[in-house]
Amino acid sequence: MKKQLRKERLLRKGNRPKPLQAPALEPAAVPIQFIERAAVDWDNPQPGQAWWSRGGDYQIHGLNFFCPGGCGDPGFCRVGNGKKPEVEPSWKWDGNEVAPTLEPSIYAKHTCGWHGYLTAGVFKAIKGEKNQCRGARD
Repeated sequence: MKKQLRKERLLRKGNRPKPLQAPALEPAAVPIQFIERAAVDWDNPQPGQAWWSRGGDYQIHGLNFFCPGGCGDPGFCRVGNGKKPEVEPSWKWDGNEVAPTLEPSIYAKHTCGWHGYLTAGVFKAIKGEKNQCRGARD
């Protein structure tokens, strides 16, 4: 009886109970793992494995990677050191070969659907899109 009276008094004062909310999804973070192109295991790709593509001038022109969402789809980002190349799609690269940052976000809309950023060598899914990779392996 006392609990009921207290509850009614709180409700009259405008102290309504807060509805339960699901916790916000934390983005999945996958560190980039550089491998030699010759060592790529196409039958068993690992999330976040990557290697640089170099042109005939030995300059880096792109980043090849396996989907950080876990599906194993290969991806490629054409990059420019300090600037975004004119050819689309392309990304601005900070010049760091070990822990790269690419801008803008990477969106694999034509393959598995993973969407996120590569910042300081870590692939990070956009918050709220943790499991959007349509082909993720168990």
